[in-house]
Amino acid sequence: KYFNGIVQAKVGPVKTTFTFHKGMLTSISPYFHAAFEGAFMESSDRTLYLPQEDPKMFARFQLWVYTKSILDEGESATDLDARVLTQLYVFGELCQASALQNAVIDAYIDKSDVESTIYNNELRLIYDSTPPDAPIRRLFVDWAVHEGSFNPGAWFKDENFELFPQRYLIDLIEAQYAMRIKKKARIQDFKSVRSDYYSKGPS
Repeated sequence: KYFNGIVQAKVGPVKTTFTFHKGMLTSISPYFHAAFEGAFMESSDRTLYLPQEDPKMFARFQLWVYTKSILDEGESATDLDARVLTQLYVFGELCQASALQNAVIDAYIDKSDVESTIYNNELRLIYDSTPPDAPIRRLFVDWAVHEGSFNPGAWFKDENFELFPQRYLIDLIEAQYAMRIKKKARIQDFKSVRSDYYSKGPS
């Protein structure tokens, strides 16, 4: 049933073409089931148009569809660009693919563990494109609280206002307060608690 016909996705402004077995896509999320089995216009020509998505991100998505990994053979998490990871997570939100989002969380935690970095340049996209209870928001807040060198004097400069969404700063203050009153213990190793940041969605 997974190889019952071919469908295409045209991605990005130049309509880069990606080819899938229809059953592989429709089995991973209601979004693709509706696109190719439902009443969407794309069903008639077996083509889904995604002009706003990045082909680099979508190539990773295609890899995940067939291998259940966003890493190609021989790659490690450090080979993945943070922006592509964020785009993958956001796309997983769109198509209701929680397993894809969890693969992104794994990659982000492994990447950060090696690079000793938290990826603040991704905050705007994350907060603009995910719901308030998105686990990836908690991950980025907890990174700042438990691993980052949080210095309000440096973080809250005028030039950082575009970098840090207002909701993120509120979340950060709340998490700092929870640490201060010992409501939450310090996280020593994010790799050991990675499942705390998994999406509990249907797929």
